[in-house]
Amino acid sequence: MRIAGRGVRHHTRRSSRLRFWADKRDSILVHAWVASVLVVVLFTISVLLLCFYLPSVKPIEPMGLRAIDPLFHAQSPTQKKREPKRGIEVGGQQEFGESSPSNASWRPSRDWISGCVKEFTEGPKQYLVRPFPVGWPDYRLGDCIKMCHKCADSSECQKDPEGIKCLTWTSRHDTFADFYDKRFCQSIPRGGSLKIGGNFSVVDAMLELGDERGYQAPEEDEVVVHLRLGDIIELSNDSVDRMLLLGGDPAHNKNFKNGIKSIGEYLDTLESSSLRKVRIRGGSHMFKYYRKSCVYSMCIKQAMEEAGYDVTMVLNGVSPDEDFYYGARARHLIVSVGGYSRLMGQMVERYGGTVHGRQFIKRKKSY
Repeated sequence: MRIAGRGVRHHTRRSSRLRFWADKRDSILVHAWVASVLVVVLFTISVLLLCFYLPSVKPIEPMGLRAIDPLFHAQSPTQKKREPKRGIEVGGQQEFGESSPSNASWRPSRDWISGCVKEFTEGPKQYLVRPFPVGWPDYRLGDCIKMCHKCADSSECQKDPEGIKCLTWTSRHDTFADFYDKRFCQSIPRGGSLKIGGNFSVVDAMLELGDERGYQAPEEDEVVVHLRLGDIIELSNDSVDRMLLLGGDPAHNKNFKNGIKSIGEYLDTLESSSLRKVRIRGGSHMFKYYRKSCVYSMCIKQAMEEAGYDVTMVLNGVSPDEDFYYGARARHLIVSVGGYSRLMGQMVERYGGTVHGRQFIKRKKSY
């Protein structure tokens, strides 16, 4: 009996140990299962956060490479196209509640300008310096409006960059110049004076034609900067460095000494305007004049960006008619030297807008 009792106690202790380890194993399995569930949940949450967060992160851009290809359409993808207006309020003023950028007082040093010029002439951005895509060679809307000069078809033939074919705008009969010529120039009696400064009533009708065609106009809180490029820059005796630092003398008219504006002058004008959004438009009407113009315009854009402005630039990206419409329909405009740009400014003021900074006015009789 004693031996049998001892065996029962031994069997009971062994069963207790087996139950203990079985419970331990079940507990470990439960903890492992809970841990795996938590890992899966955390992983799922991380993936979801990355999916929502990554699209909003902007890539880090290399220093000094903020300007995307500015020769054609260096425009922000988010820039809205404003519906053109036919009736623009005259005499009204509007405050936009936007202060100048925090870095608006920045001005480029001589070394900064030299470095920018070298970046486009000797550095990694040389590929951006190339001929403008001139769609209408020798098209001179400004001369047409000022004195009916060049309104009619041009007899000059300009070769394309490869020198293969003759490119002219003579085949186009839907241009602003053609419209102005038919509406006004052809009505002047033979022998009458054409140097009268422009018939603004006809220009009004011309811009209304642009309204009907749906040409793009700038937003009211944007300042348009028009750059007269091409021959006046290329044939100037001043270097690009000097133009950007101190300004330069245009090649086409000795009366407008130092008419090519410097970076500092543009930045001073922008700071006094208290506007933040800058829309640069410009171009050339000749294929062969582009090298100095490209460098000059792109360094101006980079300097404005450095000063904290929201800048887009289009050079010869659309037709000269659309560029003229864009500038003339602006509420805020900065002009450059030349009749085309001056006429833009006169139309802006005619519609109650503001021309900021230095102007190049020749007061003549207008209608």
